Amino acid sequence: MQGYQARLQFAADYQGFVKGAAELSEAERHQRAATLAKEIDRREAAGELALSEALLLQVGLAQAEGGDEQAQKSRADALVARYQALSAAREAQAKAPDARFNRYKSDEKRIVEEVMAMDSIPDGLSRDQYLRQRLQEAREQAYQ
Repeated sequence: MQGYQARLQFAADYQGFVKGAAELSEAERHQRAATLAKEIDRREAAGELALSEALLLQVGLAQAEGGDEQAQKSRADALVARYQALSAAREAQAKAPDARFNRYKSDEKRIVEEVMAMDSIPDGLSRDQYLRQRLQEAREQAYQ
């Protein structure tokens, strides 16, 4: 419930800033925009906002913060470049092999070969039950 209320409060703060930014002094406008920008970054890093949502919110802040059109365009271009780099880094990380998974797969092969070569299975289990049990133990150990 507190998380939901915090999200509502953030949305209200953001909308209030965007709507009333022109009425604020330049210093206050920059300070509030910086505070909101940090909160957007925090929420994005915590997975509460998608990269695309965070980018749109940041661009909205840049527009509300004001300045000449060229300065706003430069800020927006820098934000787009930053979020493209973040997206590319996350995509590369997602494609990188997971060491735990690789370790499990090598253990899995060894366990299957070992169980299939056994003449008798312990604890009165069927071969499939014993294999399932051993593989589950290997998964749990690999992902601890």
